[in-house]
Amino acid sequence: MITAKSKQNELLIADDGTRLIKEDIEIFNQELDLGIKYDEFEPYFHPIIDPKTMKIVGCESLVRWVKNDYRIIEAGKFKDIAKEKNLFTKIDAIIIKKSLENYQLWRTKNLVDESFSLTINLSLDSLLSINVNELNISVLEYQIDNKYIEFDISESDISNKEALYKINRLKAAGFKVSLDTLHENNMLLISLFNVTIDTLKLNRIHLLDGEEGEHKFRYYQSLTKFSELMGYKVMSKGIENKEQLKIAKYLNVDFVQGYYFTPPLNDTKILGFLNKYREGILL
Repeated sequence: MITAKSKQNELLIADDGTRLIKEDIEIFNQELDLGIKYDEFEPYFHPIIDPKTMKIVGCESLVRWVKNDYRIIEAGKFKDIAKEKNLFTKIDAIIIKKSLENYQLWRTKNLVDESFSLTINLSLDSLLSINVNELNISVLEYQIDNKYIEFDISESDISNKEALYKINRLKAAGFKVSLDTLHENNMLLISLFNVTIDTLKLNRIHLLDGEEGEHKFRYYQSLTKFSELMGYKVMSKGIENKEQLKIAKYLNVDFVQGYYFTPPLNDTKILGFLNKYREGILL
């Protein structure tokens, strides 16, 4: 039923793929609470790169469920069940704490510059329940300036009035906010009129053949120019090859991120990556 709904169908005949999904859902329902109890949720860090200097200027923290040495589960696979069981706020709280700990370690080891930023994804439930005063105290304990912490909000979440209030509270406290957009059924322009952000994230910049590709390119180009006028930074997500990086540079975006540079890395591997490419990534 879930798979059919995602494909906008009333019914779908089960195959091996959907049976595996069903097995996962059953396992997640049974073991999600235990995952929290046994501290199995970890941040994986995806570097953010300045395309002009190719230096690593930040990292995005992404939640992963590390069930064992060979099973690492992305949030998208269990987020619906976590929301149903009212567990996502607990998971996000764990990830925020561990992300701040790692960020402080990078600074202690002099692996990052003073202006290095940390982006943390927030689910709608976590955004609505977050206590900004307590968050201020937590960040202060790690000796981090609020302006280097950015919270990534989904475009669909800002239709909620209470969410807009919390975003404004975060902004007033000195934190930054990025808007993850350009997914299906987006209402980007309406969203931008409703909230003040710091960074606009464009998902998967690429060119297609023919008129469709030209139209899409001009759309991206207009968004980058609009963002410049509004004072937003622009990040191109999902860079997977040299051609996409070339397009992002041509569009003069501020940041790039993607598997072309590296997949998200755990707390151990990110240390090596930051150390190896401290002076920038050579391609």
